[in-house]
Amino acid sequence: MENEVPKITLQSNHRQTRPWVWLTIIGVLLLFMNQNVIAQTPCTTPINYTLVGVDATTATANDAKIRISGALSGDNKIGYSVGNTYTGPNFAAATKFSDLTGGYISQTLPTPTNPAGTEYTIRVFSEDGSCYTDKTFTLDYVNFNSTPVNPDIEVTTGVSPSGFVALNGTVSIVITVQNKGTGPATGVVYTVGIPAGLTGVTGTPTAGTYNGTTTWTIGDLAVNQTVTLTLTGTVSTRGVKYVTANLSAENEQDIDSSPTTNNAGEDDQGSACISTPFDYCSNDEYTITLPSYTDIKWFKGATEITAGNAASNGVRLNGDGSMTIFSEGEYSYSMTVGPNACPSGGCCPIKIEAGKPPVLVAPADQSICFNATFATITAQNTQTTPNGTFIYEWYNDNGTSNPTTGIISGQTSLTFTALPTAVGVYKYKLKAYEQGHPNCADSITITLEIKDLPVPVIASNSPVCEEGTITFTSDGAGTGGSYAWTGPASFTANTANPTRTNAVEAYEGTYVVTVTNGVACSATASVAVVINPLPEPPVTADKVFCAEDAAAPLVATAASGNTLLWYGTSSTGGVSSTTVPVYNPTTAGIDTYYVTQVDVNGCESHRADIEVTVNAKPAPPTVTTPVSACQDSDPVTLAVNGTTTGYTILWYGTASTGSTGSTTATVALTNAVGTTTYYVSRKDDVTTCESNRASIDVEIRPTPVPTIASNSPVCAEGTITFTSDGAGTGGSYAWTGPASFTANTANPTRTNAIEAHEGTYVVTVTNGVACSATASVAVVINPLPELPVTADKVFCAEDAAATLVATAASGNTLLWYGTSSTGGVSSTTAPVYNPTTAGIDTYYVTQVDVNGCESHRAELEVTVNAKPAAPVAQDKTYCQGVAAVALTASGVSGNPILWYGTNSTGGTGDTTAPIPLTDAVGTTTYYVSQKDATTGCESNRDDAIVIVNRTPEAPAISPVVYCEQETATALAATGESGNSIIWHVGGSSTLTAPTPNTSVAGLTMFYVSQSIPGTGCESGMAQIPVTVNPKPVATVIAVNSLCVGSVSQNNAQLILTRYRNSDEVSYNIGSTYGTPTPSTYATVPSGGVFASNLPNPTAATQDYTVRIKNSFNCTIDRVATLTKTDCACPGGYCEPATVTKTK
Repeated sequence: MENEVPKITLQSNHRQTRPWVWLTIIGVLLLFMNQNVIAQTPCTTPINYTLVGVDATTATANDAKIRISGALSGDNKIGYSVGNTYTGPNFAAATKFSDLTGGYISQTLPTPTNPAGTEYTIRVFSEDGSCYTDKTFTLDYVNFNSTPVNPDIEVTTGVSPSGFVALNGTVSIVITVQNKGTGPATGVVYTVGIPAGLTGVTGTPTAGTYNGTTTWTIGDLAVNQTVTLTLTGTVSTRGVKYVTANLSAENEQDIDSSPTTNNAGEDDQGSACISTPFDYCSNDEYTITLPSYTDIKWFKGATEITAGNAASNGVRLNGDGSMTIFSEGEYSYSMTVGPNACPSGGCCPIKIEAGKPPVLVAPADQSICFNATFATITAQNTQTTPNGTFIYEWYNDNGTSNPTTGIISGQTSLTFTALPTAVGVYKYKLKAYEQGHPNCADSITITLEIKDLPVPVIASNSPVCEEGTITFTSDGAGTGGSYAWTGPASFTANTANPTRTNAVEAYEGTYVVTVTNGVACSATASVAVVINPLPEPPVTADKVFCAEDAAAPLVATAASGNTLLWYGTSSTGGVSSTTVPVYNPTTAGIDTYYVTQVDVNGCESHRADIEVTVNAKPAPPTVTTPVSACQDSDPVTLAVNGTTTGYTILWYGTASTGSTGSTTATVALTNAVGTTTYYVSRKDDVTTCESNRASIDVEIRPTPVPTIASNSPVCAEGTITFTSDGAGTGGSYAWTGPASFTANTANPTRTNAIEAHEGTYVVTVTNGVACSATASVAVVINPLPELPVTADKVFCAEDAAATLVATAASGNTLLWYGTSSTGGVSSTTAPVYNPTTAGIDTYYVTQVDVNGCESHRAELEVTVNAKPAAPVAQDKTYCQGVAAVALTASGVSGNPILWYGTNSTGGTGDTTAPIPLTDAVGTTTYYVSQKDATTGCESNRDDAIVIVNRTPEAPAISPVVYCEQETATALAATGESGNSIIWHVGGSSTLTAPTPNTSVAGLTMFYVSQSIPGTGCESGMAQIPVTVNPKPVATVIAVNSLCVGSVSQNNAQLILTRYRNSDEVSYNIGSTYGTPTPSTYATVPSGGVFASNLPNPTAATQDYTVRIKNSFNCTIDRVATLTKTDCACPGGYCEPATVTKTK
């Protein structure tokens, strides 16, 4: 259904639609004009199509496909649904075949999970949706297998710091585990061996958990994933120690090792060596033992030790294979271990180095007084390059006050901190030795003494008034003793009873005397001294007068309970009085008076001063007088001259005396002509004294009265004239107006008026006393009327004469100027134009408005167009029953073509070209003209002759079947004798028979017809169905043999994947199928493994050729290559050694 109108095509005997069916079509259309419903039933003749399934690429990918092919047009619609009953979209919602990509109904179908496959019902609708054909299609179940994957667990170790680790040094061991295989590992557990002599070990894994002792539970390891366990500990003993890491659990089969075997040929175990040098002292011996001595080689440095050079290298080779060392040096070994004699070694050397005992230097003996502090007591060890850590121990050493020899707890460094605190004499000993080698030692002794202290006494005459004398007394030094005083404000003295004069508040505080006895020990005593301060001077207020003010008493305030004493103008000396002075200001100047206060302790303060200032009266402000203004001008704000900084200006209006001054300047009004006097004074901002008043005279002058007129209103492009008066003798005029108009005469003019000149014009009139006034006049500019509206006139040659048309605005009058663009004589009568020959003329017209203003001239163009030539019609020849196309005629580009059917004259032209009928043989004539697209003029008519010839029947054919990618041959068909066979391929025709393409499975319809020589009339097309069946898509996975250590297991496999249950398989060794004789075809076992326990190739690779056959008997060959697995020693294995001090 297209545009909701049914479209029905009737065919019979492979012929094109015949004209006789059109009446039937019209009847059917009327029968099914319901726009919403088309009866859909199975087609009487099923639509011919084929379905092919394309398997999904993986077991989890939703990319399985169903491809449809066959005798389908682009307008056939396709729908599908799951199951054997169609429940998919209706015709309207279904997809056009032409809209399918590559013919695929869907390319996102899920992989079937049921071994029976998944059923789909496919529905193909006819082009008009009137019927459909259903097919049930099973998308086959596909077996997917993947390449077997195996983990490959490898371990490496690292030690930091590298090289030898000092005794008691901190060491970090990083155990790195990596899965280098092709599959993940699960349930991975490592057993960690922590050696004796590595203490305080902590472990931090990047994955899994570590139980802190022996077990690192890693869990899962993805392909190429690396995890680490970092162990940190302290080396507490000398010698060689091994941290081991052995794989103890794994759920999968490892590529080259086993968690239970742990032999030297496997790479899932490792060890890290920590070597701490042994001290060598005279007669020391160390013996190295190993678990095995197979192929053992001993080395001192780079020199191999043999029975012949053992003694000279300071070693002894023992009968059990071990070696005893009795000289300094670095020792190592190598050997082979495991079932395949993999190389091994000691991983790190064993070092014997000379012992280096401590060399102690004793600190100086000390003698201090009781309660003094000993200086830090630190011995020195001059041994700067020890082999290990030194141990320090302090002991009592039979002193007078410590008569024992026992070790002192907690004293383990060169510094002695367990110091005595009681009076007496003490002796101590320090012993130092190398850890692990106690006989490499040294010792020193030290004596400490604590002496007794004196008992001082002290007194003073406190409290003391400020500026008085402080006296002190002390005792207790005894014979040969001394005294040292300190106190506030840097007081010092060296006598038993010092004094301090002129006391100040800073002298108040604690005074300390240090009494030193005859044995140079000192003690201190202190006494507190209080200094009573003098009272502060009384609070005073300076007094300020203006000259000739009234007399007033001076003011001072004493603290509560204190008494004021006045000293007049005496800053020192003089006689005090309790009577307050009274000051009388006569002349300008400054005097200073002094006063003190006495507190309840009888102490008098210092003198406070009172400054008395008498200020002079300021001069009046300077003003400008008289001040003039024009009558009715802006009011005049009065002002004083010069700077007013430091003064406040006071305005009194017209009051010469009295009244209250204002800080706001007086504003003189200008409404009345005459002179008025105003008054102003100033006040000193510092002294507040006010001056006498100054006067200002204000004079108001008369203002002129101007008159003004114009010739407004004025038409556009006319002249504006102005008149004015009122300036009088000695006066002047100044004009301003729109568009920057200015003039300086009483009666100016303005020519060539435009709309911008309209507006208000102002004249400023100034009289002889320089007072001005303004007057204004409004000017109106009447615009010219717009051009009249004209309509260009177009004629075809020889048309009837017609009157030209223009339209004036309402109330306006038209004036015609003929073909004169300028000048000429106007007329109110419109011209009448007679088109005789082709050409163009221009006429002109204006309009006059109610103001008598005439517009500019408007143009009216008159065009006379020529008549076009007749179009050239195309004659047509058709074969009987072949659908005709609309007739054609060639005219001027862009001109409409008008068809008159079979009417040579008369009739009505139609722009739709007629389609000839081809149901009957014969000749018909049609007529056509053209109309000029620009001028609209129509030409004479031309004729088109249509001939209809006979059409033959379609040729005979046979169906063809191939396998996908099989070599095809050219197709064949049989027609009438003498006729040409025509093949229709890809939208074009050829006489060469096509060869089908077998690259894609499906049904392809090829079309063939025959034509009659001479007329070229061609039959309808016959369909040749070519079916291409799919080949299998299965592939082969080659699985190489595994190793355990360095031994191949000869368990290689060939696995089939992406195959259907109906597929069969056969194979032989080599890269060509059939040589040697392949195995018999067999169904594929569950899991896809059709060849197992194949040997590990002796060469680098070995090919196998596999042939897969499907249910269509189509086959595909695959070559699978096994690669030789190299089962070699992994390297890096360490054979642990034990080193024991045997002498």
